[in-house]
Amino acid sequence: KITSAHLTKELRAAVNFIGPSLGFVEADVSARCLRAAGANALLLADVDGDIIRLIGRWRSDEMLRYLHTQAAPLMADYASRMLKAADYNMIPNQSVPMS
Repeated sequence: KITSAHLTKELRAAVNFIGPSLGFVEADVSARCLRAAGANALLLADVDGDIIRLIGRWRSDEMLRYLHTQAAPLMADYASRMLKAADYNMIPNQSVPMS
């Protein structure tokens, strides 16, 4: 039987073997990381959040805490895209510049 502890040990050994060129150290990885990384990969593949929750057996919206940080680059352009989609008046009689 493969346990989380065994998987964590092997992941850390791989990171230690490859070296610092990865940008992180062995203490940064664990078997638990795989769950969030898998959820993030599904999010980037445009899989619906409810499906991700089912696949990963997430019992709550806790997965969103992991995905929010990891998906920041994916969401970086959303604010400007939302503003470009329509004309908004944030302050009475003042338009929001769309440049």
